[in-house]
Amino acid sequence: MSVINRIYPGEAAPVSNAILWAGRIMTALPVLFLLMDGIMKRMKPEAVVKATVISVAQSPPTCGVLIWGGLFLRDPRLREFIPIRVGSGKR
Repeated sequence: MSVINRIYPGEAAPVSNAILWAGRIMTALPVLFLLMDGIMKRMKPEAVVKATVISVAQSPPTCGVLIWGGLFLRDPRLREFIPIRVGSGKR
């Protein structure tokens, strides 16, 4: 972290477009699954009532990992706060 980032924490390194879109998609998936789950519970179509459907909403850890993973990929300030190091090489 540079001195500028310590003084102005909102000015972090830019995020590449691929990482930004991966983060958006990771966040959108659980949101869409939860929305679909809520709509299906309100409509109660016969096929859904008879079938047992496993959704992301029934798996809170999966939902949490997708949402936080998407946020981690989109927000460089969060990546500075929680640094993930790849490789075992010493610097």
